[in-house]
Amino acid sequence: MITLSIVIFYIGLSVLGISRIQAKGQKKDLLPFVVLIAWCAYLSLGNVYGWPFTSTFSPILGLFVSAGRHLEQWMGGPPNE
Repeated sequence: MITLSIVIFYIGLSVLGISRIQAKGQKKDLLPFVVLIAWCAYLSLGNVYGWPFTSTFSPILGLFVSAGRHLEQWMGGPPNE
């Protein structure tokens, strides 16, 4: 029952938001809006079902931490060793 309520809420929010964005003629704002709504729906449903949670910074951290480790190895290890 809670799942259905969450899904209905986000569908209603999507329909309302998309119709207002289209009425203003700002079609370039549709993609960020849909992505944001989908992310929020995933977080809400994930909280109910215990799905894995990743923050928006996870890909960024993965990229920079792995690049930093490669740079450390390339330059001879961490500083002060």
